[in-house]
Amino acid sequence: MILALSNLRFRVFCFFPLLIVHVICLVVPTIHGPFVNILMLQGYDSIPKEIPDPKAREPDDWDEEENGIWKPPKIPNPAYKGPWKPKRIKNPNYKGKWRIPYIDNPEFEDDPDLYVLKPIKYVGIEVWQVKAGSVFDNILVSDDPEYAKQVVQEVFANREIEKEAFEEAEKIRKAREEQEAERARQEGERRRRERGYDRHSRYRDRYRKHNPRDYWDDYHDEL
Repeated sequence: MILALSNLRFRVFCFFPLLIVHVICLVVPTIHGPFVNILMLQGYDSIPKEIPDPKAREPDDWDEEENGIWKPPKIPNPAYKGPWKPKRIKNPNYKGKWRIPYIDNPEFEDDPDLYVLKPIKYVGIEVWQVKAGSVFDNILVSDDPEYAKQVVQEVFANREIEKEAFEEAEKIRKAREEQEAERARQEGERRRRERGYDRHSRYRDRYRKHNPRDYWDDYHDEL
């Protein structure tokens, strides 16, 4: 039986360690009652996790002077059952998490007009969006659902006019985009023609055969 005192704090004055020996040979060391540690049976930790392979054999060409002492490879130990953990059971004294009981607040006073607000003059809206162009209009803050429905019906009555205006704006936008695309296409064709003419001229001047009389003509032109 092993007793580990690593969890016992050093004290200047005398203390009384209490060792409780159970029938299953477990030791519970305590100091004035509080739990400190539960120890396992002696020899439980001596079971290795890995053991040498009994089927392994030293190679015939093994040289101890050059390679050292041969050691067989290790394999998992079938007798190893992992680290020992004490068995846990339900605590009969556990009553669950403690919760504060609630009682009536003697200072509480019910106020039916607590949520009545004064007339609102301003409304703030914070918008975070990727595509711009949102417009906020017709903002209503009311405590009467029926009145809110009536206002919604009046506002949505102009929805057809808004749709027509949107379609007209889309036609203008598409026509403008088509004009810009046609203008860009014509400009591109013009630039390609100019680049093609310059390239042809450079090719012709580079590879054509020069006539010596061309220099004579230049000379006579200068006289």
